[in-house]
Amino acid sequence: MQRAPALATRARALAAPRPALPHLRSFSSPSPRAAPSPRPQPPRPSPSRTEPDPAPAPSTSKSHLTPQEAADKELEEHGTKPPPFLSRALGVKEPPRKGKKSREEWRADLLNREKRLDERRHLVKEVSKGYFHDYNELRQQGGKAYVAPKTLIREDLALYFPDIEGVSLATKEKVHTTDLFENKISLVAFSSFRSSEEHINSFVRPALADLKNDDAFQYVYVNLQENPLKSFLVSMFVSSLRKTVPAEYHATYLLSHQSLEYLREPLGMPNKHVGYVFLVDWQRRIRWAGCSWATVDEEEALRRCAHVLVERFKATQKG
Repeated sequence: MQRAPALATRARALAAPRPALPHLRSFSSPSPRAAPSPRPQPPRPSPSRTEPDPAPAPSTSKSHLTPQEAADKELEEHGTKPPPFLSRALGVKEPPRKGKKSREEWRADLLNREKRLDERRHLVKEVSKGYFHDYNELRQQGGKAYVAPKTLIREDLALYFPDIEGVSLATKEKVHTTDLFENKISLVAFSSFRSSEEHINSFVRPALADLKNDDAFQYVYVNLQENPLKSFLVSMFVSSLRKTVPAEYHATYLLSHQSLEYLREPLGMPNKHVGYVFLVDWQRRIRWAGCSWATVDEEEALRRCAHVLVERFKATQKG
C-alpha cells in the first residue's frame, strides 16, 4: 500500500517539463553549404566606345611577299629568336674618298697604337671563324641581325657610307659610289647570293614603285663578289645580267669584287648570305638600314623615309 504514493510521485516528476539544455558547439566539420548561384553580370561596354583601343601588335603579315618568298622566309626564320632593334648608327666616321691610302697615311696608321690594337682584335676575330660560319649563323639565327628603324637616323648622328668601287653594267667602266651619291637620294642594296636578292626585293618594291621616276632618287645595286673565282665567273655572264636587270638600272648596277673585310662591322653586314639595304642622303650619310627579310612595317618604313629624304633634298635645292 505504501508503494502506490511513491509511484505517483515519480510519475509526476517525469511528467514535469525539463529545463532547456545550453547550446553546445559541435566539434564535427560543418556541413558544406551550397555555393550561391552567381549573379548575372551586366554586359561590359565595348572597348571601342568607353576604353582606349589597345596598342596594335607589330604586323607580321606576309602579304607583301610572293608565296615562294613567304615559304623561304618561314624556312629561314623557323625556330629563331626575334632580332633586336637597330641600336647604333651604321657607317664610318670619315667622309668617303676614292682611291687607296697614300704611303704616308699607311705609315701613320702603322705607328698609331690604337689602330694596331684594332687590327689585332680584327685578326683574332677572323681567325676564330670557320669557313661555314656565315652559313651556320644563317641556319641557326635566320640571318636577321636587327630590326630596321621606323624613322630616319638623325642627321647629327648619322655616319658616312664608305666608298665602294665597281664596274657599271651600262658602260663596263669603273664607278665609285662616292661619285654616284652626289646630289642624290640613294637606295643602296648589297647582294652576293640568290637568297640575298630575295631579301632585297622584300624591302624595295614599294619605294621603287613610288620614286623610280624621280630625278632626285636613284637605286644603286652592288653585286658584291669578294671571292676572286666567283667574281670572274659572274663577269663572264654580264650579257645575261643586262637582259635580266631593267635597263633604267644599268648605270647604277655595279659588279664589285672589293673586299669589305674591314667594313662589314661598321656597316652592320656580318653575314655574306644576307641582303642589306641602306638609304643614303645627298651628303653620303646613312640615314636608314635594313637586312634579311623585310616585315610589312619595315617595307613601309623604307618607303616613307625615302619620301621624306627626297622632299628634304628638294627643299635644300630650292633654298
